[in-house]
Amino acid sequence: MLTVAHVSYIACQFILVYVKDQAQEALGFSDAQYGLLVGYAFSLVFVVAGIPIGYVSDVHSRKVVIVASISLWSVATVAQGAAPSFALLLLARMLQGVGSAGFNAASFALIADYFAASQRSVANSVFSTSVYMGGGITAALGSLLADSSFGWRWTVAAFGFAGIGIALAVATTRAEVTVE
Repeated sequence: MLTVAHVSYIACQFILVYVKDQAQEALGFSDAQYGLLVGYAFSLVFVVAGIPIGYVSDVHSRKVVIVASISLWSVATVAQGAAPSFALLLLARMLQGVGSAGFNAASFALIADYFAASQRSVANSVFSTSVYMGGGITAALGSLLADSSFGWRWTVAAFGFAGIGIALAVATTRAEVTVE
């Protein structure tokens, strides 16, 4: 389930790339603003939020951190689709960065909890393949949906709604364990 959630994380992170032209036309932002949106607005927040959220996942339930993180980035993705202005799109993108940072920090720790050292490399490899699965899904569906009657806003929101469903699924999975 963690790998499926990571696919959603990557898809939500990259969907703006595939709806750039429509979003830019609708909201009237410049190429420089777009660069801020897909670059620093996400990355800087991700970097700054990752360390404190990593600490929280070390002292509290990793599963709770993961579910909260998936929920945050998913709601932020839906908000990006609904944003009436560049400023609100930027704010939603920054919140997406916080959610993504929390997920990353807690996920690797949870993998370490579930898998013995002798199995951890394979587990991390499977988890890491989701970066390319998410990118592929976004490339295949993002432009297709955005160019259809679905439009860019519903396309972005759909990726976020999928994440909300994944958050609910993760919330109902088994309890955390620690492997010695």
